[in-house]
Amino acid sequence: LHDLDLVLYVVNGSKAPDEEDRHVASLVRSCGVPVVVCLNKMDRLRAEDVIRNVEAYCELVGVGEEDYM
Repeated sequence: LHDLDLVLYVVNGSKAPDEEDRHVASLVRSCGVPVVVCLNKMDRLRAEDVIRNVEAYCELVGVGEEDYM
């Protein structure tokens, strides 16, 4: 993970982050480059669960609310 300009972090957004997601997110954060979080499969969520999952994944990689809202 050297010489990166950007990380595109694609996750299964239809579920809450698990231990594997937390491990990968720690690697992503350690890169020290901008991160774009792409939540796939969001169509499987109920509307009231969308924001909760977006916030959970963004928090994992250090993306603040001001960056996605």
